[in-house]
Amino acid sequence: MLSRLVCVTGNVCGRSLLSLVFRPSSSKQKLQNALQQILRLRSFNCDSRARNCQEEYSFVDTLPALTTCFDSYRIEEVIFRIVKWLDCTYDEASLVLTAMPQLRTCHFDAIDGYVKFLNENGISVPLLRQNSWLLEHSITTIRPKLQILSGWGIDANTVPLLRVTRVSLARYVSNQIDRSDFDNRISFLSQSLTCSLDDVRSLVTKQNLFMFRMKYEMLVLKMNLFLDHGLAPTELRNELRTFKYGEKYLKDRLNRAAAAEVKPFKLWMIRTTEEDFQKLLERRQDFNKELCIDRLTYLTNRLGCNDREIAVLMETYPILSTMSFAKMNTVFDLLYAYGVSSEQIRRFPVVLGRKSDFLEDRLKEIDSYGLKVPERLHILCLPKRKYDNELRKMTSNISDNIK
Repeated sequence: MLSRLVCVTGNVCGRSLLSLVFRPSSSKQKLQNALQQILRLRSFNCDSRARNCQEEYSFVDTLPALTTCFDSYRIEEVIFRIVKWLDCTYDEASLVLTAMPQLRTCHFDAIDGYVKFLNENGISVPLLRQNSWLLEHSITTIRPKLQILSGWGIDANTVPLLRVTRVSLARYVSNQIDRSDFDNRISFLSQSLTCSLDDVRSLVTKQNLFMFRMKYEMLVLKMNLFLDHGLAPTELRNELRTFKYGEKYLKDRLNRAAAAEVKPFKLWMIRTTEEDFQKLLERRQDFNKELCIDRLTYLTNRLGCNDREIAVLMETYPILSTMSFAKMNTVFDLLYAYGVSSEQIRRFPVVLGRKSDFLEDRLKEIDSYGLKVPERLHILCLPKRKYDNELRKMTSNISDNIK
């Protein structure tokens, strides 16, 4: 690729162009401008080697090869710089670059100076390695925040606070909050959420800063409230915003859910509207009532047969074991209202799994022709085309009988 670029642009111009590729302060725009200028000043077949190739080269042909070369070199150069800045392995540096692709366009000299500034202000190389996200920032954005935190000192606990905006950080620190209180919260959250201290530090963002502003006693109370109701620490860690709700509201939702035996309780149930939450409780209560009913006895009474026959039916048609009582009741009442016998249902119990609205439409249509429901109930469950054909046959039979 490199030899082709030299061939295309000529020896002297090609070497000067490639020097731009390997220059740390270079950029794609600079390469593009240089290539345009060279190809403008020289013919596209620049020297004897190019003429021998009998190829016509243009800006469009050459630029992709040039930028590919630049990208490959640039990625390698950035990774080696990250290894130097963070004192880490090549693989670790590759992961950092994957997480922060914008580093590919950074000015190396500027970040060299920025890393030196961080080291001089208490952020050591190991600490920078743990908080590699700092490389996304600059002296201009970090200096004011370091000044705000100067009274607290810079260590593993306080460095994550540099993620917060300068205004929010100033408001938080000036709120007469004791440094020991902040450290206690880090330790408490680590124990309660069953995660490492580094995991908790990663949660220190502008969105979650309220966790460190609310009264410590209230934080402990809410945490115990959630854990006592069986909520998993991992779920809490992913939904810290639920700690924003008031104590009274949380107790009300959790206690009502516990009374209705809603298990497992999910944090979205706290955020949902009162109307939707009430519907959830009602569905759960209906389900609990159904569990108290003996399904075998219920089907025996509705179908008028013995336990053994019902047991065989439930084994043959497993849907009878899972269908809600409310739905079965509605379908049973509908079928019996149109003269269907229990024996017909026993021969074709699949009909109980159909929606009541669907069955009612077909029963009404059959009734509108003055017909009785056929002995075999399968017609009620047929696809529309087959159902229409069967209905046409039934109505034509009536016409023939009249004649």
